[in-house]
This record gives sequence, structure tokens and C-alpha cells, in this order.
Amino acid sequence: MLQYYKEQKKNKKEELLLPDIIIHYLYAQNFFNDRILSNEVKKAMSYFSDVAKKNWLKMSIFQQGQLAVFWFRNGNRPLAETVINSLNDRSVKSRELGMYWKINSGYHWYENLTDIQSLMIEAFAETSYKQEYLTELKWALLQHKKTNHWETTKSTADAVYALLG
Repeated sequence: MLQYYKEQKKNKKEELLLPDIIIHYLYAQNFFNDRILSNEVKKAMSYFSDVAKKNWLKMSIFQQGQLAVFWFRNGNRPLAETVINSLNDRSVKSRELGMYWKINSGYHWYENLTDIQSLMIEAFAETSYKQEYLTELKWALLQHKKTNHWETTKSTADAVYALLG
């Protein structure tokens, strides 16, 4: 992450879309808020957060969910609420299938429909802005399992975590 940050600063080039691994780093860093970070890491995280703030609508639904959790945990609750409201507005709500997003599964693990739905459950639950949709989100995950298999053991673990959370 720091190497990528240094390259960005050296080239004075601001990316419109951050690499998936940088967004995942910001999200994962939230699980270790008690760690003391160097000033360089704090500056890099702030820089990446600022880039994401400008371009979050151009990012994948999965990345948007990760960013909503990141911003919520870091005190930018208005932006987290904006992202959650936007995700809610773009979702499909069905009595039979629950609440989900019309997207195609991709090659990477973070493009997996089960992982995306599980993260959306986490984002909506943690931020609590649209908690009234949690049942529908979980229902969609269960309906997906009814017609498909959860693709990997990681997907299965994420799904179970989301359903029990």
C-alpha cells in the first residue's frame, strides 16, 4: 500500500479508480483500529480515502460496500449513509427473491455474488441506516443458495457470518 502511495505521489498522478487491493486494505485496516499507525500510513490512508470520496460511484458495488463500512468506522458517517442510500436505491427488491443487485459474477473472489451479498448485509447492518432491509438481504442470500452453490469455502464462511450477524 505504501509503495503504491509513493508511486502516486512521485508521479503526481491521481487515479480515478483505486485498485481493488487498496480499497480492501482500507476496509481490512478497520478491524485493527487499536494499532498505532505511522504518520506515513495515516497520510496514505487519508489520500486513498480522498480519492475514493471523489470517485466512489464509479467503483463496484462490493467496493462501495467496503468503503461505506470504512467511512462509518472512521467517523465519516454522512458519507457512509450516502453510499448506503445509493446502494439501496440501485437494488432490486422482490417479494420472492429478497433484496439484491443485478450484477454478473466475475473471475475474482470479490466479484463473487455470494461474497457481494454477504458484504452488503454487513454494510447495511453495521451502519444501521437501512436496517429494515436486513431480512430481505438475508433472504436473497438464502434464495441464491437454494438455486446455486456457494462458490468457495470463503464464500460459505462469509455467508454464514452474514446470516448469523
